[in-house]
Amino acid sequence: MKTKFIILIVLLTSIFVGCKDEKSIDELKTVDNKVNTDNQIKVKLFATVKKDDKFQVYFSEEDKESEYKGENSVWSNDIKGSDQEQEIVFLLPADIYPNYLRIDFGTNQNQDDIKINGLKIEYLGKTIDASGPMFFDFFIPNNCISIIDKNSGLVKQNKSPEGIYDPLFFSGETLKRELKKIYY
Repeated sequence: MKTKFIILIVLLTSIFVGCKDEKSIDELKTVDNKVNTDNQIKVKLFATVKKDDKFQVYFSEEDKESEYKGENSVWSNDIKGSDQEQEIVFLLPADIYPNYLRIDFGTNQNQDDIKINGLKIEYLGKTIDASGPMFFDFFIPNNCISIIDKNSGLVKQNKSPEGIYDPLFFSGETLKRELKKIYY
């Protein structure tokens, strides 16, 4: 009786263990972790940044230029210093359609001169391309940035006469007109 009972348990165990609904690797579903960014504006800055830094883009949906707020901004990923051009990407929140942008050029007060090679703004397959010196047609520096050479895109960050370090470029009406074209 004991032997029959043990054989029955072994038999049942092998049936339950051996009859799992296993799938081959080819049958398993893959999870797509891609984020849908179709309704987001992507700002790409192409620049040579020689020391580690972090940049920030502010945006305003107001019809007139107004004060920028921290909650209306996005940070770049950490920028690793390099003698090579880098693509610095800012992905604006979904369903944000700014009229004005402000690009803050870093927090590293020991940063070397930066070479701006251009900027692209992409939305739904449309692009605003501000390559080379055209960047300066769309963006105006504050008093913490000196343009060394517009044609090469070389700029120097410095402190304001008041001793404040806040190098940035802000956009004007030219970019506002171009942004309207890619929204509609």
